[in-house]
Amino acid sequence: MSQTQKSSGTIPTGKQIYDGIMKNIEPDLLSDNLSKIKEQHAGETEEEHKERMERYKVAFAKYDELYVQWLTRVKTAVKEKREEARKKAEIMSDTEDEVILQNIESSFSESST
Repeated sequence: MSQTQKSSGTIPTGKQIYDGIMKNIEPDLLSDNLSKIKEQHAGETEEEHKERMERYKVAFAKYDELYVQWLTRVKTAVKEKREEARKKAEIMSDTEDEVILQNIESSFSESST
């Protein structure tokens, strides 16, 4: 885990993202279940194996679709937050500049009287 992930505590890991999406699609394919697949399906027939492989193929296609949707929402949310922060910083900077200018103008007014 990177330092950013450790310090912020808000950036999900790849496993969290993958499992969060896959859990509602195909529980067999969750990260913690992958090592158990072979033993769980040890007695399956060739036909059952083919059906399962097709189910997994469909599951990964659905995962890819949902991942793109999730990523799009994240990018949009981050872009909106960045723009909001930029606007607030700009307003704060403009306010500070205005105060400085008023102080300078005040100084000139006081010195010319």
